[in-house]
Amino acid sequence: MIIKNRQIYDSAAALQDLINIDLPIAISFKLSRITKEIDPIIISIEESRKKLIDKYAQKDEDGGFVKSTDNPDSVTLLDPAGFQKDLLELLEIEVEVKVDTISLSEFGHIKVKPVTLLALDWLIIE
Repeated sequence: MIIKNRQIYDSAAALQDLINIDLPIAISFKLSRITKEIDPIIISIEESRKKLIDKYAQKDEDGGFVKSTDNPDSVTLLDPAGFQKDLLELLEIEVEVKVDTISLSEFGHIKVKPVTLLALDWLIIE
């Protein structure tokens, strides 16, 4: 299956939500295999994102990041448009993953939040 980095990155939290639910063994097995397949991709995306922050962030005299005055949890970017362009390019890269899809019927009577299903629309079929 070929999907974009964005789909993988955006589905990380949803996969964690599902992994923490008591699911039938078949789905649990599929989810563990899926997680093992996409975790290295998520790590690579995050490493690349951090490199972009390092490239575009304003740094102080000691080489540390200058915190944003609007949000102390974020950094000040010297070229926000350049950062955004490069980040979007990273998230639009297509990758091939070898995963089995999960049928919605496999969940049976297990309640799954719609936001979780939406984040995993590339993985879950009707």
